[in-house]
Amino acid sequence: MQTLYLAGPIEDASVAEAKDWRKKVERYFEFHTIRVVNPYRDSERVGKDKTFVTTIKYFSLINRRDKYLVHQCDLLLVNLSTKAKVVGSFIEMGMFFERDLPIFVWIDSEDKKNLKNHPMLRDMVCVWESDLRKLCDINKGCRL
Repeated sequence: MQTLYLAGPIEDASVAEAKDWRKKVERYFEFHTIRVVNPYRDSERVGKDKTFVTTIKYFSLINRRDKYLVHQCDLLLVNLSTKAKVVGSFIEMGMFFERDLPIFVWIDSEDKKNLKNHPMLRDMVCVWESDLRKLCDINKGCRL
């Protein structure tokens, strides 16, 4: 069984922005042979502005847990369709690229579309798609 890791904004995103797209992908793959790994957690830890809050003392633990999860997965779906920071997502992309595993990017945010022209990202990413459902369909058909 293949395993799909969901990378995207958490810390700088609203709870809805961090959680909703992941839930859609989890529901999509619920009856397929691809297991979904969703690193989003601690949804109750939300600040007054409805963004995810993490204290600096937990970053190291979170990073190590996410690294462990990344290394258990075969496929990566990245959400760049947001104005939130996605620095962690780029690190996760690097971990997948290092292992020569497929990277699929959902990107419909106008301010991030220029990323598709970056030579390193063009080399790393297998598929760029603006429709999340189409991207899930492509992942479903991917066999390693």
